[in-house]
Amino acid sequence: MYLDAEWVPSDPADGAVLTQRADALAKEAQSALGTAAEALRNAETALRTAETTAHDMTAVHRNLQAAARKLEAPTAASAYAGTAEAALQAAETAIRTYGEASDRLSEADDAVNGAVAEFREAAAQPRFGKLQAPVYAQLASIDKAALIARADQWAVQLADRAASLISDLESSERHRNLVLEQLKHHTNEALGLLEKAERLSRLPEGAGVWTGRRILKIGFARPDAQILLARIVESLDENARTQPNLPGRDLVLRCVTAAVPRDFKVEILKPDAAGRAEYASISEMGSVFSGGQELTGAIMLYCTLAALRSSTRTGARNGSRLGGMLILDNPIGKASADYLLSLQINMAAALGVQLIYTTGNMEDRVLATFPLCIRLRNDADQRSGNGLLHVIDRVVGETDEDGVTGRLTAARLLVKPRENDSEVAADDSMPLREDAASGDERTVSPL
Repeated sequence: MYLDAEWVPSDPADGAVLTQRADALAKEAQSALGTAAEALRNAETALRTAETTAHDMTAVHRNLQAAARKLEAPTAASAYAGTAEAALQAAETAIRTYGEASDRLSEADDAVNGAVAEFREAAAQPRFGKLQAPVYAQLASIDKAALIARADQWAVQLADRAASLISDLESSERHRNLVLEQLKHHTNEALGLLEKAERLSRLPEGAGVWTGRRILKIGFARPDAQILLARIVESLDENARTQPNLPGRDLVLRCVTAAVPRDFKVEILKPDAAGRAEYASISEMGSVFSGGQELTGAIMLYCTLAALRSSTRTGARNGSRLGGMLILDNPIGKASADYLLSLQINMAAALGVQLIYTTGNMEDRVLATFPLCIRLRNDADQRSGNGLLHVIDRVVGETDEDGVTGRLTAARLLVKPRENDSEVAADDSMPLREDAASGDERTVSPL
């Protein structure tokens, strides 16, 4: 080991001085070494802390970078002034908040997509296909972005329109309920008329073996009020869909049919000489009844319907039955049996219908059935060419207690047209049937 020149002693005394000086320098060096070692340890600790912080910050940075990429936000940012632990906690909070917001955004997107799909599905329903309104074309063809952009504006407009439509629907519902009540009333009235027709068809006292029997049997099951209303509702709704312009009378008839889904069973009494209580359906009259029975059944059916019509018009004002008048063109040609004529006369008298028989039959047995017979002659006016009936004889039967054989209940005025009139209305006179040649005799037998 070689010493520098300054450290080479010249004598022992100089060596002692240099030794002391070297000892002092050695102590100073030892102290500096300790300080350096301490500084090294501190530096190593700081390095390890920095490395740990760098590692943690690297993880935070990666997480933040991933979140930033999802958000498509710029990655440049200012340095974080806090500790790594605080940065990590702040990053975790930010990432958690971002995740929750992302979930809510996804739910909102799903809700928007669902609402758009539901909106388009509603707008594309076939029942709206006939709409010609411009707004319908816009609703059906608009894209998602434009729909979202105009959603607020359309929501307000459609809400106002919906309120107006709801008001119209409520008004329509009130009118519908009124129509239902009217239909229910008329349906019940119609069913009541059928029941009344059956009651009116009962043969009166004096009809012999048929006394008290009904000419008509109308079978049906009248539903209770709730079932009747439900059936009328179904019929009304069905006809509103298929035939919205159906006349009111036809609609009532359909409601009556719907009220009795098992149909009506209508039968009529078959008169016979033995007085048996046999009934047949109306459609079977032509095949089951003889000619005289069919004619008698038709006359009794007419009397029943005439009395029913009369009861609906005048029955509320008085108790009299005025079924009107029925002129028959030679019915005795088919129905000359005494029991058939008796049935016809009794039924007509009970229901207030005046039967007038016209016939050329002069058989005493037949004429004796009627209380009044008037013989008429059919003449022709040579100037005008009109057919005229002249009374040539009266055959009067038995009179009642007051000595009256008949009573005039109605009259009709025949106005002869002026010569310059070209037409005569059919309702101005009662037409006379000219079935016989001039000079032929016919008998009119009124009751």
